[in-house]
Amino acid sequence: MIETIISGGQTGADRAALDFALERGIEIQGYCPRGRRADDGLLDEKYPLRETKSAAYAPRTRLNVKLGDVTIIFNGLPEYSSGTHTTIRYAREHKKKFKVLQGFPNVTKDAEDLKRWLKEHNPQKINVAGNREEKCAGIYAHVLAVLRQAIAGVNCRSSSLE
Repeated sequence: MIETIISGGQTGADRAALDFALERGIEIQGYCPRGRRADDGLLDEKYPLRETKSAAYAPRTRLNVKLGDVTIIFNGLPEYSSGTHTTIRYAREHKKKFKVLQGFPNVTKDAEDLKRWLKEHNPQKINVAGNREEKCAGIYAHVLAVLRQAIAGVNCRSSSLE
């Protein structure tokens, strides 16, 4: 049963996960860099994230991986970004299961892969990470659509909206 979505608030994949949680009434948790730093300026206060002591991105990535039962990483680039490598490293370090979705821009493929994986692992808290919109144009819309399709088929707290 998915009860919580965790994300760091960056543009693109992170922000799509937070907006999905807001629209579905799913609890939001997570950390963002000190100063609520993101590529597009300050992260809106509507996202209830805690600030780390550092303005760097890696500390919030580590904390968010630790906080989640699992981590889902959306990669729409030909190769992994440094952020994706960092997220995978922290997941392995903390012995957390993770899934890299590489179906961008095929929403159906990523949604089917994610739905199967979530049913297999049955997490309560999912950490969502991935590319920034500035590095992978369209990733925000892709992640939002994937989550809408995949989570609708998985038991989650806001089942009245399914």
